[in-house]
Amino acid sequence: MPHSHYLFHNNTASLNDLWFESHASIIKMVAMELGGAEKIPELLEKYLGPKMKIKAPKDPDRPKRPKTSYFYYCDQYRPALIEAQRKKGKVQIGNIAKSLGKSWAKLTAKQKKPFHTAAEKDKERYINEIGEYNEKFGL
Repeated sequence: MPHSHYLFHNNTASLNDLWFESHASIIKMVAMELGGAEKIPELLEKYLGPKMKIKAPKDPDRPKRPKTSYFYYCDQYRPALIEAQRKKGKVQIGNIAKSLGKSWAKLTAKQKKPFHTAAEKDKERYINEIGEYNEKFGL
């Protein structure tokens, strides 16, 4: 079965949720029986701790999401900004990101058009690839 690790993940996450909820309900029932309903959050934290979050694994075969027009702009102008900072001394990524954001905001709609066009093409690519991907796995 392809991608059986996703099934395993879903089952593991379900079992973890079931375990946590069953133990939490026992603690709640005992606390209420003993007249300590106000101590339920404290008891849950002490004996169960925070609920474990199981992160879903990423599928390496899944198509990459499309870039936005802003990211196409950054890809074009970031190397020049990095080189300019490198000549001055230390490269500070935060300053480069701020510069890119400010310069993007100053662009007119006409100046942004090529980047919007590239983003639209990438969006079409993604729609086609994700459609094929979903067909392949019956999603």
